[in-house]
Amino acid sequence: MIKISVRIFGTVKIGKTLSGASDPLIWQSVTLVTSFNIAAIAFCGFVVWRYVQTRRAMDGAYSGGRYFVIGVSIFGLFYAFDLLIMHILPPIIGADAAMAWMRVLHQEWNWVANVIALGFIAFGFQTLRRNLLRWREDEREQAEALRESERHSQQFAHLQ
Repeated sequence: MIKISVRIFGTVKIGKTLSGASDPLIWQSVTLVTSFNIAAIAFCGFVVWRYVQTRRAMDGAYSGGRYFVIGVSIFGLFYAFDLLIMHILPPIIGADAAMAWMRVLHQEWNWVANVIALGFIAFGFQTLRRNLLRWREDEREQAEALRESERHSQQFAHLQ
């Protein structure tokens, strides 16, 4: 049976917590962090899947989305490494060494991954915007050419 206790200012306990945590915080709950990591990885997978589906439908207009997907994938990889360190490394190298790896991941690499991922996402949005504006302009030109062609054919039909 899982005991759940919630207190104000971020103190939560659900399931197993890290040893030595007298008043556990959210990040010390293995169950909560694992759930969050799995949800983040699933969301990143969903974004990649939707990109592939949408790209097929929109041909070249959606080509800037690959940068967006790279950025989201960096987030997904970060949380996959978090899961790996949390569940695979402790039996192999010991809990203290795994905790040291976890600290390095979160304190040294978290900001790097976030900056790079957000950079790719921002660049992807800008590229998507530019490509979609070009695509819309091409559509307008084609519609104008079609109207012009219809007008010429109607004039030709009236001359007959």
